[in-house]
Amino acid sequence: MDDRTKFGLRTILEGLLKPMGLIKKKANQYVLHVDPRSNELAGHFLSLLEKDPLPPETLYWSFRKGDYGLLKHQFEVLIFALLFSGISLSTRDRERKGWRIFLTVASRE
Repeated sequence: MDDRTKFGLRTILEGLLKPMGLIKKKANQYVLHVDPRSNELAGHFLSLLEKDPLPPETLYWSFRKGDYGLLKHQFEVLIFALLFSGISLSTRDRERKGWRIFLTVASRE
């Protein structure tokens, strides 16, 4: 990986994921770290999913028009961080018009 690529990745990590509280820097590397107890965004996301799974569009508008004002790319980063950390799951529901994706809380058994 050349220096320009490293600089671009570092800019994204430091400018987007770190302010959202989704990563931690350990020594010379970044680690995905999403803790809903200490991360306000993740906690709010999971609170919206307490009763039922919801489609991403519904969740997005809650974050866009609510207190956080997240842009689409910020919301997508949040979803991917929650999915990759195992905190949230994606499920599918077959409808007449095609597949719809829903997000739900991963069970911690």
